[in-house]
Amino acid sequence: MKIVSVLSGILIGVVLLGASVAAKAQTPGDLERAERMGQQLYQLDRAFNAANVAGQDTRAFRRSDEITGWVSGQRDGDVWLTFVGESKKQGPIALFQMAISAVGTPVGEMQRLDEEPLSGELLVQYSARKLAEALPHTQCATQTDTLMIPETTPAGTVWQAYVLPHSAFGDVLMLGGSVRVTVAADGTRVDASQALGGEACTVVQNPADAPALQVSEGTQGGPNELHVYLSLRAGKPLYVIDGERRWLVQDGHIRAVPNG
Repeated sequence: MKIVSVLSGILIGVVLLGASVAAKAQTPGDLERAERMGQQLYQLDRAFNAANVAGQDTRAFRRSDEITGWVSGQRDGDVWLTFVGESKKQGPIALFQMAISAVGTPVGEMQRLDEEPLSGELLVQYSARKLAEALPHTQCATQTDTLMIPETTPAGTVWQAYVLPHSAFGDVLMLGGSVRVTVAADGTRVDASQALGGEACTVVQNPADAPALQVSEGTQGGPNELHVYLSLRAGKPLYVIDGERRWLVQDGHIRAVPNG
């Protein structure tokens, strides 16, 4: 079913396939967390994309078929991404590494590493990543990526693994099939799993000439970090319709706005 909404004379298309129930984020604390995590998702995704594009200039990286995932960390304000492979004898090994600045630009070139085994926090992060990816969930795209963010909670530090589908089309943003998996700090146990865009394969049409986007998540939905991330990625405001409530997600922030 295709739902078409008009906002201030602007035609915006939203495709909904089946029912959709999203994670709620409606208290001030929930909204603040959604903003923070959504901004971090966007920054990490931007760093990964920048490294992947820049890495195409390195023949070994471009032609490598050994990469099975990646992990990241902060150093001197830069995001360091380590691309990982798996060895039958050594387990996860570091293959390539690159630094991306806080504004999303490469710092130096892609470095080829000596295939040393992962250790410490990077090994834990990779283990948590693989555990999250193995968890069954709604599959809405053939291509997915997993973004790992550590989060300090009242119960302690955990890994938030975001398994996100990607459309093959630049004018389509994927909501359905996006999952947040909470993994224990040691990377050995899944503590929780939450569908962020509902269980159905919901997508948002993002035509180049549309100055804003809109999605309806039904009465059980509400804005969360996925909406913040997608708004930043699209570079456009995103309206989230939650029953009789209407939210504006813009520039990494969420606020309630009047209906109409």
